[in-house]
Amino acid sequence: GYVLNSASAADLSDAGEVIPDVERTFLGVSGAVGPDAGGDGSLDLAFGGDGHDGGRGAAWILDGEPLAAGATITLPGSARAWVFGDEPNSYLAHELAVLPNFAGDGMAMLALTRPYHEGAVGTEQGEFLLFDWDSEGSLTPADATGGAEGYYVGSQFGLGVRAAPDIDGDGLDDYLVQFAAGDLVIALPGGVAEPSIPDDAIVRVTGTGSGESGGCDMV
Repeated sequence: GYVLNSASAADLSDAGEVIPDVERTFLGVSGAVGPDAGGDGSLDLAFGGDGHDGGRGAAWILDGEPLAAGATITLPGSARAWVFGDEPNSYLAHELAVLPNFAGDGMAMLALTRPYHEGAVGTEQGEFLLFDWDSEGSLTPADATGGAEGYYVGSQFGLGVRAAPDIDGDGLDDYLVQFAAGDLVIALPGGVAEPSIPDDAIVRVTGTGSGESGGCDMV
């Protein structure tokens, strides 16, 4: 993957480059910019590769300064933190989002989705996981500080995730999580790291029937 740092036209010779550790990682299937947790004066970045290690998926948080300077980063060793999935074909980091000032304390969270996760309910239940943006070193899904699973088979909960403004008026920014079918999108409250789905939803957008499918992406 490449990272351009330019206010005008540029080619890839000016870009920072990120090289995954294994083939068929699909690095860059998801990505986001977040706060400068490393203190180097440049915004940090997160990249997802949902094909990593047989579809287990992975995500990496990188300090921004080396990439802004056009450096080549080889994963995972040059990353500040990385999360390796542990469930084949669950596609961790299919989507990711940085949730700024999540609990009103100035700290951001990284949301990673795993839409093909098999949970207690059944196959393709899906889930999203929350990690502290300032995390360091090697992490697994068990190290998540929050998250939630979908609540019916085949929902592919976590097909998408996006930060959202303060919908419920409590002073905290909220976030959206997408389904593949049935329910389409729910808005969840900021500051709630382990929401009950769907009870804690601020807004719930549902389809008109069992065949209803969510859009390919949220904008």
